[in-house]
Amino acid sequence: MVVRLGKIGERKTVPLYEKPQRESASQFELRKAALARIAPDAPCIPEAKDQYEARLAEWKKWDGATVDAERLGRPRVQDWHRRFESLAAEERQRRVALKKQGKQPPAITDEARAAKEKLEIEIVQMTHAKVGGVEIGGSPLSAIESGAELVSMLAEYELTTPVSLAVMRIQQVAPEEGES
Repeated sequence: MVVRLGKIGERKTVPLYEKPQRESASQFELRKAALARIAPDAPCIPEAKDQYEARLAEWKKWDGATVDAERLGRPRVQDWHRRFESLAAEERQRRVALKKQGKQPPAITDEARAAKEKLEIEIVQMTHAKVGGVEIGGSPLSAIESGAELVSMLAEYELTTPVSLAVMRIQQVAPEEGES
C-alpha cells in the first residue's frame, strides 16, 4: 500500500453534498465558535431533530450529483480561506455598526452576500468545475462547457454555494491510498 497526496492540476470528483451526520457536542461547539466570530450576539442552539431531517432530505434530493474539479496549489486555496475570514470580519464590523445605529442587522448584509457570491464564482471558475448527475430543464449540467454559462446556471438554481463547498473539499490535502 502506498499513501500519496493529490497533485496540482489533477482532477478529482466528490459528491455535491456529503451525507449529513448528527451533530455531536464537539461539532456544536465548533459551530458556536464560528458563529460567534461572525455574529457574537446571535443565539446558537443545538440542532433540532427536524433540522437534521431537513439536511438529510436535501442530501437525498441531490444524491448522485457530483462535482469534478482541478486541484490547485496551496497558496491559491489559502488565499480563498483568508478572503473568507476577511469577509467574516468585515461582516462582524457591519453588524456592530448597525447595532450602534439602533438597527436590527440582517442575518447577512447585502455587501457580505455579494462578496461571498463573488468568491464562490471565482472558486468554481478557477478550478474548471463540472457538475454531474444534475439535470436542469431536461439538459445535464455536465454538458455545459462554458464556465460563465455554468456559473449562470448555478446562480439561477442557487447551487453556487454547494458547488463551491464541494470544490473546497477537493482542495483539502488528504492522503489517498493506492497501489504502486
